Amino acid sequence: MATIRIDDPVYEASALPGDSSLRGMPLLLPGSTTRLMSTRTAQWTKTKMPATSVGQALSNLKGFERLERGIHVMKITTKGRLKKRILTVSEDHFALFVTHSPIKGNKGFTIAKSLGLPFITRKGIRGFNFSSDEVRDDYVRYIDVADIDGMQLGVVGTQKLELARTGVYRLKGEDSQVDKHADQIVSILHHGTLTLDMLVPDKADRDTLVRCVRMMRQTYMAAQKHVSNEDLLLRYIWYDVDTNQNGLIGKTEFSKILKRINLYLKNPDRKFNEYVKELGQDADPQGLTYPQIMTLLQQLKTTGMIEKIKVSQQIWDETFGKNVASVTAEDFLKKFLHKAQDMHHLTITDAKEIIFALNHMEINHANAHAIKDIRPDWELIPARFEAFLFDPMNDAYDPWVLKPGGSLDHPMSQYWINTSHNTYLTGDQLQSQSSVSMYMIALRRGCKCLELDVWDGEMSAKGEPLPIVYHGLTLTSRILFADILRAVKSFMISNPNTYPVILSLENHCSHPFQKAMAKNLLQILGESLYIPLEAERNNDLPSPEALKGKVVIKGKRPPEPDDGEEEAIEMDDRVATTTEKKPKIVPELANLTLFHGVKFKTFEASLNEPPTHMHSIGETKIQKILSKQATNTSLWRQYNTHHMTRTYPAGSRVDSSNYNPITPWATGSQMVALNFQTCDTPLILNDGRFRADRRSGYILKPKSLLAKDLQSDDEDDMMPMLAAEEASVEAPAETVVEASKETPAEATEENQLVALQLALVEAENCAFDYIMGDFEEVLCGERTPDIITHELMVKQPREQRTLVMERIRFYHQNMTNHVNEIRLRVRVVAASCLPKPKGAKSGEHIDPYVEVTLHDMQERGEGKATYLTASFKTNTVPDNGFCPVWNDKAMKEFTVAHPEVAMIHFSVKESDVGIDDRIADAAIPCHRLRTGWRSIQLYDTNNLRTGAFGFATLLVQIQIV
Repeated sequence: MATIRIDDPVYEASALPGDSSLRGMPLLLPGSTTRLMSTRTAQWTKTKMPATSVGQALSNLKGFERLERGIHVMKITTKGRLKKRILTVSEDHFALFVTHSPIKGNKGFTIAKSLGLPFITRKGIRGFNFSSDEVRDDYVRYIDVADIDGMQLGVVGTQKLELARTGVYRLKGEDSQVDKHADQIVSILHHGTLTLDMLVPDKADRDTLVRCVRMMRQTYMAAQKHVSNEDLLLRYIWYDVDTNQNGLIGKTEFSKILKRINLYLKNPDRKFNEYVKELGQDADPQGLTYPQIMTLLQQLKTTGMIEKIKVSQQIWDETFGKNVASVTAEDFLKKFLHKAQDMHHLTITDAKEIIFALNHMEINHANAHAIKDIRPDWELIPARFEAFLFDPMNDAYDPWVLKPGGSLDHPMSQYWINTSHNTYLTGDQLQSQSSVSMYMIALRRGCKCLELDVWDGEMSAKGEPLPIVYHGLTLTSRILFADILRAVKSFMISNPNTYPVILSLENHCSHPFQKAMAKNLLQILGESLYIPLEAERNNDLPSPEALKGKVVIKGKRPPEPDDGEEEAIEMDDRVATTTEKKPKIVPELANLTLFHGVKFKTFEASLNEPPTHMHSIGETKIQKILSKQATNTSLWRQYNTHHMTRTYPAGSRVDSSNYNPITPWATGSQMVALNFQTCDTPLILNDGRFRADRRSGYILKPKSLLAKDLQSDDEDDMMPMLAAEEASVEAPAETVVEASKETPAEATEENQLVALQLALVEAENCAFDYIMGDFEEVLCGERTPDIITHELMVKQPREQRTLVMERIRFYHQNMTNHVNEIRLRVRVVAASCLPKPKGAKSGEHIDPYVEVTLHDMQERGEGKATYLTASFKTNTVPDNGFCPVWNDKAMKEFTVAHPEVAMIHFSVKESDVGIDDRIADAAIPCHRLRTGWRSIQLYDTNNLRTGAFGFATLLVQIQIV
């Protein structure tokens, strides 16, 4: 398997022959006689995006000439078939296009824009209709730079690539076309779980594609921080709404905009005409420009129908007084940052840095001329104050803990570890497909412990045993153990500094197949495999830092059977009456194993075992242990200080639903395994928990869960507190208790955003590792120190970053150690740029409401642990996802019994006649909350803030007393 390295620094594009005359040359590749694009295709790819600073940064990127002309690729279809296609990049570098089937006579290729739409009857597709341009506009196929989530290279790691193996007996080790040419594979990940899979035969084309996609995404992610969410949203939908590609918006197109952004107007044509009349001679007869549309949308927010701007103005008036047009940095610091946000540790320098960043942000005003006003660097106006309220720098999830937390040098037993259950399954536990792609999805989601149920497979043509992975004794499909290892190896190559990835092996193999497993592990993983020394097995566990870049094996070693067998037996009992005795483990495999699973008897007995011995305990047994004896909760925590515990869902969850992770987390269990294919509330809580520490997959457990001799005074273990303000407080409407069993860096020249982005691309210490990177680097991988300044400060050399991190400690709210009961007060105020469910382009205007739920654990007087939850809902705002306002006057109060474990879940849903659809979510550990008026950054079901979800934000008020 040949893998292209994707974590190398961005490099300069080499000049291509004929660069000076590219604009006038025909659309041909060098040496090709095939005209790659139709005239209409060429015109479409030249369509310009709105002239935002993001567009300026992207259009100035160099070295895209080859992709602008188009390159030959073999695209893998959804049925796994290989088709000749042409991939092009738009001239503004905002989008990728893939041409479709060749026109009759092999005269050229065309994209979906020029293809006929399928004419569908009850008997299936009966032809194509070329007459409906309006309908076809809704089906233009392209990938916007904002939709790109990452890239995988040189590995069969998506379902479409696996389907391309059809026709070969893969379980016998036969190689398909994609296996033979794995070094040519380029998979672009987009819209969460979708992929554009291609074989790119020409190495120069392949290298150019990888480099250019990286540059596009890196530059976009850096530049978009300087632009308001509303501007970014309009830019994002521009290809779809500017149907005639003339750069102007007419009345019909304006109605499309309102539908896409979920803003209902009773008579949009009248409002459009009124605004055109207001513009007078500045109006183009063909339509409105991008800035004019943005100004119109801002004006709509000020009407009586829409309230969001009034919320930010109300906060402004309450804080600074009515009729105040602007405030100084001193007033912003004392009246808002100190008093309202309880950030008393901030200084005037910090306030000036924030205002500087806001004043260099691209926003639009209701007054078209206001955007041209140049504000003093240390003076803030209401429009930019509103931008701050919804900005990530005002995130309720303390951004200090979202950044890398330094070296993870404690023993592994002192961390919560992001863990997956039956990772290979795409659906239910009985008959769904097994897929290598699920391992890649889990790794990108931040998972650091993957499960493999390994069974005897077939023999290859050479007579070699081929172990397979599937859910034994069920109808789930089977995949090769070796193929999973190849995918993991690809991830390790692309992420050499990732924290350790643990492979949890449920071994059901006979001796010959166990030896094959050991051989696969050694040959495929190579230097990435951690092989423990015998002397290390009885010592304290190594730290995640010591095992960086390594794959660690969890399994069993002779002579005792793995406690994890209980999970397999629990499943087997439903389909078989007997279970054969498991064979002992061969030395070749046992020697590779660090974590040795043993059967749980009592905690008193377990405490005397070596630290490498660990337990796997099912969901049902967790409750039995905690309810059997009052001291078991504390004993379990004591055990988990030096040893490891993995918990997993009950075997009865055949639908792959998840159990709530709060209880096992509260016992100190490190590996709380969840079904990653099911995005339910438990998985959302898991995503929120592991969003901290740059999504490294390892979170240091709070000191209340550690033995007293290991408790430290690290700030990482402290709890933000807010001096209580008198407020109207209500209990949640619905409550359920379940007893379930120094100086800022020098600024660049005056807002030279284009130069800044070019500098970012060339900066040696600003490598962007979003492609197949640890998920913590997928969305914000610019390795830069200054969050608060939105990258408008000069980049610091790598050796200065420690000092910089100390300098921006002002971003971290004061923390006070607190593990006792607290009262958490929450008020949902407003939202911005909410998409339709699943990010759909079509559909009705949404009717959003917000459900806020506390997930906590309480220990009763006798020491027994009880999971509890409480929640409340807002009212529904009809036909408005663009700027809905709730602004309840009374705050809802939660009693939080265990703040260091408890989590608060914000879920935005659409009210519907049937089942309410989930729109977006965010879960935050209660002891990571910042108080005051705060933004909640919302995520889709894939734990991503890309595409239509890249702008979705809540505004809430939080108090902790």
